Amino acid sequence: MISIAMRMAALAALLALTTAQATTAKLVAPEVEYPGGTRVEPPGHGVSFTIPEGWNGMLPKGVAFFVMGSQAQKAYVFALTDKLTQEKALSNMQQPLELGNGLTLQLQGKVQQQKDTLTANYDVVGTDNPLTGYVETLVGKGGTGVSFVAISAPETADGVVDVVHALIEDTSLQ
Repeated sequence: MISIAMRMAALAALLALTTAQATTAKLVAPEVEYPGGTRVEPPGHGVSFTIPEGWNGMLPKGVAFFVMGSQAQKAYVFALTDKLTQEKALSNMQQPLELGNGLTLQLQGKVQQQKDTLTANYDVVGTDNPLTGYVETLVGKGGTGVSFVAISAPETADGVVDVVHALIEDTSLQ
């Protein structure tokens, strides 16, 4: 049988690890590149996540989203944070999403919802290069949400969806 002291020590260690993970996120600065494995907190809503290994991330100057890219995956993932409800997130995902430079995501099929997470596949229009889009949005109980918007080459799309799933699983909402 495990003693009460041993249980308390294990609980204290678990609490310390949980608290350390939440406080070690780097508040990102514009135009600074962060390597994979770095826990970051884009400004604005208390959302943090870890940049996947093999990816780099940056907050471009003058924009409200964090961008991650991988040459090996031929992909970009944009992290957008906002105050959201499930209804607002669903409405946002049903509309075309302007990415800039003439690129737009057009919903392909229906938005799927499971608990606090919404997912959808998209066509990328406005380019001669074949690209595919995927969006996964997590809405927290406090009304904070994060959307990970991915665009990739068709041949890497499944792996990029896995990366986005992992980002959602790793995300902390405050």
